[in-house]
Amino acid sequence: MDLDERLWWSVAQTEKLPDGLISSTDGLLVDPDGLAIEYRTMVELGGLQALWAIAMRDGDRAMRERVLDAARWNIEELQPDNAINRPWGLPVFLELAMYESDETVAQTADLHAQTLLHNACINFGKPDLLSALILKNGIALLRQADQ
Repeated sequence: MDLDERLWWSVAQTEKLPDGLISSTDGLLVDPDGLAIEYRTMVELGGLQALWAIAMRDGDRAMRERVLDAARWNIEELQPDNAINRPWGLPVFLELAMYESDETVAQTADLHAQTLLHNACINFGKPDLLSALILKNGIALLRQADQ
């Protein structure tokens, strides 16, 4: 299983994450070099949202910071996903946009989130069913983070 799938299984099973599953710096992938950039981007973005869900569920502030650090890395190193047009990671980029003290990073995170949402609407003029479910989960995570 790829990282994003393993993280979503952890969300579903309410399991603790095994040590060494995610990278301690930069993006979330421990060994990303073997993946094509489009697939790597999808795994990173899906992993961001799953890890954010785990951090919210567990009330883990250190994990929240790690996810936000990975989001900062993503906006510097990877483009918003346009290969699969799914809004994975959107709530993380919105959180970063709202609470980041560096105005440039906050604005870039906001634009990143807008691009993810726009890309999810390209094929049909609105999100497809899976994208809508990803957005629904993202809204729930934003509400949970706001509490």
